[in-house]
Amino acid sequence: MKQEMLKKVLSKITRTLTPQYGDFTIIDVIDNVVIGSEVAIGPNCAIYTQDHIYSNTDVPSWKGDLKFKEVVIENGA
Repeated sequence: MKQEMLKKVLSKITRTLTPQYGDFTIIDVIDNVVIGSEVAIGPNCAIYTQDHIYSNTDVPSWKGDLKFKEVVIENGA
């Protein structure tokens, strides 16, 4: 979990003008999130920058390693 904690400290949300967020939106920021201009994110959406690695079938996925990737939502989405 040390890698996860380091990512939390170094990651950020970058947004341009006028993004709209619906109620109960979740944005996971373990890696960077970039949100363009004129973006509307509906209610109850979840945006994740991490996922489990499912290659080791000997352990439950939630006990395995994680992978991280930046999320980019482009202008007008």
